[in-house]
Amino acid sequence: LLFKCLAADNLGMCHVLSGDMPSATQAFEETVTLARRSGNTMLAAGALSNLAGLQYLQGHLRDAWANYQKILDLSTDSGGRRLPVAGKALTGLGELAREWNDLEAAAGYLNEAVELLSRFVEIGMIICYLSLARVRQAQGDWEKAWELLSRAEQLARDSRSIPIDDRLVEV
Repeated sequence: LLFKCLAADNLGMCHVLSGDMPSATQAFEETVTLARRSGNTMLAAGALSNLAGLQYLQGHLRDAWANYQKILDLSTDSGGRRLPVAGKALTGLGELAREWNDLEAAAGYLNEAVELLSRFVEIGMIICYLSLARVRQAQGDWEKAWELLSRAEQLARDSRSIPIDDRLVEV
């Protein structure tokens, strides 16, 4: 099941890169099913996040919201603490809240995402800082927005893992 799950997830990414969103959606849904059957929370959360991201891009915001909420359910331990994998979902929820002009909720989700992702992945932190900068800009707090952009830029510069983070900050 693990290898089928990884293959379905990679196929989904291939479809995304080729612009075939219906096939990508189908592949990510298959990944979620396989990951749940195998009991792999990380893969299930990752596939749900990819699916929610596609839904967000296609304007299916409520579907994306529901899938991000499912990720939070999957990535909360028995003590009620969120696991680092929840950071990507919190980033998505922050983006959706900003889209709906609920800027305080957006900042709350994104700040929690930064906390979780600081223990998990660098590029996730960069994306969170960029999202938070957009929230602060929408609130008229230009100074904080520039500070967050500077943090993202510094993280991207310090990271040697992949060059895409530098491009994200540049854009």
